[in-house]
Amino acid sequence: MVGASSDPRSTLRAVFIDVDDTLYDFAASVTASMAHVRERYRDSLGHVSVADLETLYNETSNSATKEEKLALLAQSPWKYRRFLWEGVLERLEARGTPPKNPPRDLAGGIAEAFATFRFSTLREYAYPGALEALTAASLRYRVGIITNGPPQLQRAKIHALGIHTLVEPHLVFVSGEFGEDKPSPNLFHAAAKAADVEPHHCAMVGDNLECDIGSRAVGMYTILFHTKPHEPAILDCKHPPHHVARSWREVREHLDF
Repeated sequence: MVGASSDPRSTLRAVFIDVDDTLYDFAASVTASMAHVRERYRDSLGHVSVADLETLYNETSNSATKEEKLALLAQSPWKYRRFLWEGVLERLEARGTPPKNPPRDLAGGIAEAFATFRFSTLREYAYPGALEALTAASLRYRVGIITNGPPQLQRAKIHALGIHTLVEPHLVFVSGEFGEDKPSPNLFHAAAKAADVEPHHCAMVGDNLECDIGSRAVGMYTILFHTKPHEPAILDCKHPPHHVARSWREVREHLDF
């Protein structure tokens, strides 16, 4: 149990949590959504593997600048997703494996099906105990979210997971709304101020050594949420985490909630 005055956990008053790969398995949800659209559009995409679809999807995403992506998202999330799938189809064409008998606006149809499936099933990919942990944490701490990404996407994930009902609304920080990404000290300071505490009275739980554990630079207590089979590169980290947790049960035990 946390109690000793010399233990920095004894003075914690707020806990902030990342979203992607901390509350749910990002890669698993994407792969499942890819498999869904491949099956739904089997006549057109059945000759392409799920792994190839993911590769081409990521290539398209990486080919666009952050500014280009934000401009599309500002128009609508659907236009952004349609752009990504247009890129996938163009790359299939370029490598000589084009969609077969494509229906009208195949990219638009896939974009809609992909998003609908992904957000409707996102809770299925929550890490065991993650959502229950938010409820339990709120009985002891102020609980908030700090996530990087465009608000159109991150807010949709927050609602799809149902965590908007489990945290205080004014303690949800999305970098695209704030104007700076983690590990910006300004973002972490703003979150602590919103919780009406100093940064050293806050814990940050996240999977990224730079973006999340970087909050240690402003005095936050940091927990690296690490579910990968390999060991995290803590020795190469400028600000190593105070603790590494491999499950939400470990997070709860460490913070005593």
